[in-house]
Amino acid sequence: MNLLRLFTCLTALALCGAPLPGFATPAKDEITLEEALETNAFAPEYRDKIPCAKDKVIGKWSWATAEKDPALDDLPHPHKPCTDDAKINAWIAKIDDILKGDPKRTKAARMAEIFPGVPEGEVDLIERAVEIDPAVGGWHSLGLYAPPGAKITVTVKGKAKFDMDLRIGCHTDFITKGHLEKNHDNKQKRPPKMTNAIRIKAGEKKAELANPFGGLIYLDVKGVHPKHKPVRVEISGGIASPLFVLGHKDDKGVDIAVVKQEEWQKQLAEYKAPWGEIAVPRLIFTVPAEHLRLLKIPRRLCKNLQRGMAVQDWLIGWDKYPENVATPMRFVIDEQISVGYGHSGYPAMGYMDWGNCIKSGMLVKQGSWGLWHELGHNHQWAPFRFDGCGEVTVNLFSTISQTQAIGTSYEQAWDGTSIAPEDMKESIHAFLTKSNKTSFDAEEDVRLKLYFFVELMRGLGYDSFRKVALRHHEEQPFNNETTNRDRWDFFLVALSEATGKNLVPYFERWKIDLSEKAKNKVRSKFRGEAKIWTPCKGYPRRLPTYEAEKAALAAEKEAERQALIEKRKKEKEEQEKLERRERAKKILEQH
Repeated sequence: MNLLRLFTCLTALALCGAPLPGFATPAKDEITLEEALETNAFAPEYRDKIPCAKDKVIGKWSWATAEKDPALDDLPHPHKPCTDDAKINAWIAKIDDILKGDPKRTKAARMAEIFPGVPEGEVDLIERAVEIDPAVGGWHSLGLYAPPGAKITVTVKGKAKFDMDLRIGCHTDFITKGHLEKNHDNKQKRPPKMTNAIRIKAGEKKAELANPFGGLIYLDVKGVHPKHKPVRVEISGGIASPLFVLGHKDDKGVDIAVVKQEEWQKQLAEYKAPWGEIAVPRLIFTVPAEHLRLLKIPRRLCKNLQRGMAVQDWLIGWDKYPENVATPMRFVIDEQISVGYGHSGYPAMGYMDWGNCIKSGMLVKQGSWGLWHELGHNHQWAPFRFDGCGEVTVNLFSTISQTQAIGTSYEQAWDGTSIAPEDMKESIHAFLTKSNKTSFDAEEDVRLKLYFFVELMRGLGYDSFRKVALRHHEEQPFNNETTNRDRWDFFLVALSEATGKNLVPYFERWKIDLSEKAKNKVRSKFRGEAKIWTPCKGYPRRLPTYEAEKAALAAEKEAERQALIEKRKKEKEEQEKLERRERAKKILEQH
């Protein structure tokens, strides 16, 4: 799944430098889960400036009059997929040359009307002056879209002592013949590659680029440059696209919308680009603009996105290592991706129906296990990587985002299904019986294996996992000679010492492969029955019920419901008061 693509440009976790300028840092050495949900410790301050009101109209563009390239008429698209091996191989062989074409001669591909889509009617081509902050690495969203075949020109007005790319398009997966054969029944539903970029080296002032398919326009900052001032750049030839940006909280704890509500409404009504974005400090979500038009007030959605990312950052301890949060993660939906139903990376990718969590509002009410899962892979560093657990420990991050950031119950956490004890009981008992000789590593049920960790998180607290991660970052105990048993030994000892508990019996019940040395170390340090941890009395014959936790969650939900009722009641009273005033005013005017 290309788990570490996102961070290839970042410093290794072992190197803990001083906090980067522009980053909000915790007020104290340690930060709790509750504080993580509400603080700004996990992202740089948003300092890009995109003054849309100052856009200059420099021309007009329409799909009807755009010049089309007949050489691209046979490209595959969702309404006309290709299964012919010769054609597929031919397009794969020449797609790079197509995307590297002279921007002055590039024409539109007809399939762009189907995917990624084209602006409706005649639209204004604009010139927009922006400031980008190089303390933030990676793609910088500009709220601009390149029409298919249109030439985009970038002029750097300020002094840039760093390299960056002018990029067109967000659908970055290069879908090879191997991907098609393994994952797509040899059926190509869109061009094998759809995005292109051109390097603007430090000191260079101008670049031009065109893309026959069109796409969102980005400036891609190479590396992270915390001491560099924001740089002014002019981009011409694109059209305006919807971009909602939520910044950090102000001193009173109120979320600051960099794009104000009235500005957002205007964007949705007037901007004709087929794609747009929602941006929070640690995540940018890219979806069709028609999805965004259903989000009249996206603030709560943004809050959930940021909270979901913040708890993942917190769990792996990245607030202590600001270089690892200097590039916000991205999630993009696509008609066809390289592997899986979704995958991690920069950007993480999913199919078009993944956008339903935005369009339907599900991300606000129920969360999205799959979204947090793929972003969790980007966080899934040691010490949470064991053989056979790639699709298990990633869900530590899915679980904390769903249950703590979104507030979903364990019964509904996994996309509406359960990781609660009452629903896992049968599979747990079957695995833990003495007659079952399957080891934990060899077990294939990822939900069952996740439950081993869920019990630890619920019984010992998420902060115990964070302490293990921080200890690993500080000690860096693993190398090329480290075995899977070594990793389990470290996890057992570190978690036991973080909680002051003897966890050996629990690990043994779950058939974890441990060394006698590690087990004896824990036993000798935490002696006696009182130090032995178990989820509940009689475990595993009996499983915990978490009644207090359920009651607290129910009370919280009821409080939210009552608050909503009270809010609507007050709004109704205010509306009735306003109507009475209007009626009284009319009566006075008549007399």
